[in-house]
Amino acid sequence: MISINTDLLGRLKKADASAWYEMWEVFGPSIERLIGSIASRYFGQETIKDVSQETLARVYQEIGKFDPKRGVKFSTWLYAIAKHVVYSELTSRSALKRGGGSKPMSLDDTIFEVSTSAPPTTSSRWPCSAPRCTAR
Repeated sequence: MISINTDLLGRLKKADASAWYEMWEVFGPSIERLIGSIASRYFGQETIKDVSQETLARVYQEIGKFDPKRGVKFSTWLYAIAKHVVYSELTSRSALKRGGGSKPMSLDDTIFEVSTSAPPTTSSRWPCSAPRCTAR
């Protein structure tokens, strides 16, 4: 079990660079293993390292909110942040696959209203105007 002393925690909250390096030396490998165990099917080694670094950046932003008096171990808090960063990355990648921000077409729109070209005339689409007309 990995633990952190209050001196190191205080130095982390004061943004001491050596404390951040020390924390990364202690927790970095376990964070990378955690991320790899969750997302190795989806991420390569470089992405796992990137997500680990993003986890460190998120911890840097949130370290002021960590309070050991609340009964949560630092490692548990840190790993929860790592999991949130991984799931956020997976969600954003999934959104990109689904179209990621492009405006979905309304059912009220037709393909011709959305495109810039004019709709084809009735005579060029169907040989007659009757609903049950068969092609000639």
